[in-house]
Amino acid sequence: NAFTPANDGTFVFGTSGGTQTYNGGLTTTSVGGTVTLNGTIDTSNDAVVLGAVTLGSATTVDTNASDTTGDITIGAVTGGSNSLTLSMGNNVANTDITASGAISGVTTLTLSNVGGTATLSGDVDVTTLSVDNTVANVAINGDGSSVTNSVSFANDGTLQLGDASGDTLTFNGGLTTTSVGGTVTLNGEIETSNDAIVLGAVTLGSATTIDTDASDTTGDITIGAVTGGSNSLTLSTGDNVANTDITASGAISGVTTLTLADVGGTATLSADVDVSTLTVGSTVANVAFTGNGSSVTNAFTPANDGTFVFGTSGGTQTYNAGLTTTSVGSTVTLNGTIATSNDAVVLGAVTLGSATTVDTNATDNGADITVAAITGGSNNLTLSTGDNISGADITASGAISGLGNLTLADVGGTATFSANVAVAALSADSTAANITFTGSTNTFSAASTLANDGTLTFGDATGDSFTFNGGLTTSSVGGTVTLNTNISSSDDALTFGAITLGNNVTIDTNSTTTNRADITIGAVTGGSNTLTLTTENNVTGSDITASGAISGVTTLTLASVGGTATLSGDVDVTTLSVDNTVANVAFTGNGSSVTNAFTPANDGTFVFGTSGGTQTYNAGLTTTSVGSTVTLNGTIATSNDAVVLGAVTLGSATTVDTNATDNGADITVAAITGGSNNLTLSTGDNISGADITASGAIS
Repeated sequence: NAFTPANDGTFVFGTSGGTQTYNGGLTTTSVGGTVTLNGTIDTSNDAVVLGAVTLGSATTVDTNASDTTGDITIGAVTGGSNSLTLSMGNNVANTDITASGAISGVTTLTLSNVGGTATLSGDVDVTTLSVDNTVANVAINGDGSSVTNSVSFANDGTLQLGDASGDTLTFNGGLTTTSVGGTVTLNGEIETSNDAIVLGAVTLGSATTIDTDASDTTGDITIGAVTGGSNSLTLSTGDNVANTDITASGAISGVTTLTLADVGGTATLSADVDVSTLTVGSTVANVAFTGNGSSVTNAFTPANDGTFVFGTSGGTQTYNAGLTTTSVGSTVTLNGTIATSNDAVVLGAVTLGSATTVDTNATDNGADITVAAITGGSNNLTLSTGDNISGADITASGAISGLGNLTLADVGGTATFSANVAVAALSADSTAANITFTGSTNTFSAASTLANDGTLTFGDATGDSFTFNGGLTTSSVGGTVTLNTNISSSDDALTFGAITLGNNVTIDTNSTTTNRADITIGAVTGGSNTLTLTTENNVTGSDITASGAISGVTTLTLASVGGTATLSGDVDVTTLSVDNTVANVAFTGNGSSVTNAFTPANDGTFVFGTSGGTQTYNAGLTTTSVGSTVTLNGTIATSNDAVVLGAVTLGSATTVDTNATDNGADITVAAITGGSNNLTLSTGDNISGADITASGAIS
C-alpha cells in the first residue's frame, strides 16, 4: 500500500546498489528531518512525492508508469557528489516529473523514460545532465542553473530553457539541442564559459541572450531558425577573440531587436532574417548578412570593426528605414538588390561581390543614395532612386573601378559622380533626370548610351579626360549636354545630339579602322570656348558629321580627319582651322560665318556653301592650299576682305562678293569649272583698286 512516513526526525531509504519498491506509492513530505535516498526507489505505476532529499549514494527513482498516475514530484536535492536518475515510463503520455527545489551536488542527473514533461523549476547545478530520446518534454526553468559538462539534449518532445527574461542558465561544457524532436524555447540568458552552443530551430519565449563568453576559438554559436514571438535576441561570443563565430543558418522572424555583440570572428546570417531592429556595434568583427528576402524595419547603421557582406547574388534585402554603412571598419561587400522603401542609403566604400542593385524606391526627396569608392570586381551596378521624384539624388564621391556595367535607372534628381570612374558600359534611359561626371580620369570600356530626360555633364575642368572605348551616344538625352573636357574613344564612334561647351573641348575617336570611328554631333553652343574635332589622319571613312548650328565657339579645329568632315548647319565661329591632316570637308551651312581669316589646307576636297545660301568670311578666305577640288555654292562673301581661290568647281549658281570698301578686298581665282552654273564676281562699286583677277581657264 501507499507509504507516507511522518516521523519528525530523519528517514533513510535504501542502500547503495539496492532496490526498494513501494507498490502503492511513496510520499515523504511529512518527514520532519532529513530524507536520505540510496539505490533504487521503485513503484509499480504509483506516484512518488518527495520533499527535500539528500542522496546517500547513486540513486534512481522510477515509477515504472503505465498511465498518468506514476508521476514523480521532488523538492530540493542535495547530491553529496552522487548521481540521480529520474524515470517513469517511455511514451506514457502525461507522466510528469516536477522538481520544484534547487538541485545541487549531483554528479550526473539523468532523465529517462519520461512520457510527459520533466520540469526542473529550481536552481539546478549538476556536473552532467543526460536527456535521451526516451524523454518527451523537458523544462529547465531555474534561474542560476548550471551544468559543468557538455549537454546534448535528445528528447523527442519539447525543450524549454528558462521561463523568464531574467533567468540565467550556464552550460560550462557547451550545449547542443539539434537532436531535440520538438520545439526548443529559450528564455533569459543561455551561457557557456568558452564552450560551443549548437542550437537547431528555436522559439523565443521572452527576451533572450546567448553568450559563450569565448576566450578562444571553441566558443562558437550555431543556430537554426528563430521564431521570435516579438522578443529580442542577443548573440555574443567574445570581443577581439579571433575566429569565435556565430552561424545562423535558418530563417529569423518575429524578433524585435536582434543584437550582435562581442563577436571576435564572423557572424553569418545566411537565411531570411526579418527583424524590427538590427544592432551591430564596434565589438563585432565580421558580419555576413546574406539571406535572400531579409528585411529590417528600423534604420540600420552597422558599426562593426571588420568586414560586412550584404545580400546574395540574385537576392533582395530591404532596409525599410534606411541603411548607413559608413561606420563599418573594413570592407563592405554588396550582392543582389539592396532596397529601401523611400529611405536614404548612405554607403562608405563598397566592393561588389556580384551584380548589384541599390534602389531606394523614392516617393520624395529624402530617399537619396550616397556612396564613396566602389570596387566593382567586374560586376554590374544599377543605382535607382525614383523616376520623376525631384531631388531624389545619387552622389558618388569616391573612385569607381573594376565595374562591369553602370546603369542609372529611375533617378528623379541628379546622379553626381565626382571622382574617377572606370566601368564597362554606362547607360541611362528616360527614367533618369540629370547626370554629372566630374572625375579627372574616366574610362568606359563598352558601348555607352545615355537617354536621360534631364541634363548631362561630362567634366568640370579642361584637364579632365573621358574615354569611351566602346563608343558613346547621347543623342537621346532630353536636356542640355555639357562638355567641359576632352572626350575620346579608341576607334569607336561618338554620337552626340546638341551639346554645350563649358570649357575648351577636344572630341577624338582615335580611329584605326576604315569606316568605323565617326563623330556625329548636333548643335553646338560654344560659350566662347574652343572645339577640336578629330578622327584620325589617313583612315578612310572616319568621318565627322555636324548637322546642327555651331555658335559661340572661338576656335573650331578640324584635325586628323581621314574621311569627310561635314558641317551642314549654320556655323558661326571666330576662327576655323583645317590643316593638311584633314582629308575632305563639306562646309555647307547657310548663314555660316568665320570672324578671322580662313585658309584651309586639307589634302582632300573642300565644298563651300549650299545652293541659294550665304557664307561670310569676315577677314578673308584663301583656298590655294587645299589639296584637291574646291567646290563653291551660293554666295561666298567677305566684309571688305580678299578672297583668294585656287582652281574651283561650281556646284550651283555662285556669287563671290568681297563687299569692298577699299582696295584690299580683291578677288583672285585660278581655273573655274562651271558645271553649267552661273558665276557672279563682285568687289565694290566705285571702289578704286578693288580688283578681280582670274588667272586660269574658265569653262
